[in-house]
Amino acid sequence: MIEVSEIKGIKGLYAFKAMQTLLFSYFMLPEFRQPKESYTEFLKRFSEMTEEEQREIFKTSLYFAGIDENEILAICCFAKDINGVSYQKANLASLEIEELFDIIIDVCMEIVKIRVFF
Repeated sequence: MIEVSEIKGIKGLYAFKAMQTLLFSYFMLPEFRQPKESYTEFLKRFSEMTEEEQREIFKTSLYFAGIDENEILAICCFAKDINGVSYQKANLASLEIEELFDIIIDVCMEIVKIRVFF
């Protein structure tokens, strides 16, 4: 597990929107979509899943979603490396894809804990 700092500010909003893009991308895949399920219903179903199931959804969605570099950076800046230093563009460049997936998934798991009221 990656250490994740408090998610807030403009980058926090970018990270939240990127997480939503990942979830929506998964929702749009016909093989994973429930018949006649709305996105709101999917989010409710997602919130009732185990952490392992949620992590698997994020992993699957990373294969298909189109999140841009700024969104990836916004997500990853909330994670810290083994030395406690927040990830930035320079130190992300040398990571393996699997490591990036782990960081993105760990931060997204923290973002889903944030409750947004409309």
